[in-house]
Amino acid sequence: MINNHPILIKPIAEMVTSEEFLQMTLINHFHDLLQILEHPVHELMNREGFNYRMLDELIIILKGYGLLDMLREN
Repeated sequence: MINNHPILIKPIAEMVTSEEFLQMTLINHFHDLLQILEHPVHELMNREGFNYRMLDELIIILKGYGLLDMLREN
């Protein structure tokens, strides 16, 4: 089932994130959370600027909206 929570399509540039997270999303052309969530964690970890701090921040954002189950491991 696809979640249609509005935060998924809100521009990341309009969200409260760290500067590092914002820079990583710009480098990887991720404009919203839905674009990030199209990739499993192992693929994200291979993206430029994406590291464990970025993963932690993404998890915190998703948990805050009850959307952590959308993060794919495989």
